[in-house]
Amino acid sequence: MATRPVLSLLIAICVAVAVLSGGAGAASAEAGGCPNADAPAAALALEDFDASAFCLINQQRVAYGRKGLRPNGLLQRAAYDYATSMELGGFFSHYGDFHGHPAGATPVSRLRQIGYIRRHDAWMAGENLRWTTAGESTPADVVQAWMDSPIHRKYLLKWRFRDLGVAGVRGTPADVAQSDGITVASEYGFRD
Repeated sequence: MATRPVLSLLIAICVAVAVLSGGAGAASAEAGGCPNADAPAAALALEDFDASAFCLINQQRVAYGRKGLRPNGLLQRAAYDYATSMELGGFFSHYGDFHGHPAGATPVSRLRQIGYIRRHDAWMAGENLRWTTAGESTPADVVQAWMDSPIHRKYLLKWRFRDLGVAGVRGTPADVAQSDGITVASEYGFRD
């Protein structure tokens, strides 16, 4: 995980690319400037997968008239820790903790635990999850699956969100040894 700090710089670059692209359209991810959008997860470093998914999320937001989201280290940590927890615990749910248990926490309680949601602040949070095997593991596949689902699309495009953390880990909740699969969490937030 030592290379994860580099992710903030990569995400910032992708945010700039997505915003500058002016929402060239969601149909062509590569043309919109998101590197590695069509590369299978197994062929990418996790940092590259994360940066591409982040860029694609912002590309979708801009295409639909929303502002791009900015990277947030706490949300990034929450996304990585929760994707890891689901994969290691063999579960897929919004209601698990950071320790591989499929119960005992909610997205809000996890964001409180890591310090993103603070007492006396106004806040809003959302979470999208996905796991997939090699056949649909590209960053573009993951983001498109969220766009194709009304509830996931709602979170991805919610105008009030400002911050984002997105992380993928190798393997799936169904089989941790499935190294060509990926488990992904995206954490959305706003706080005042």
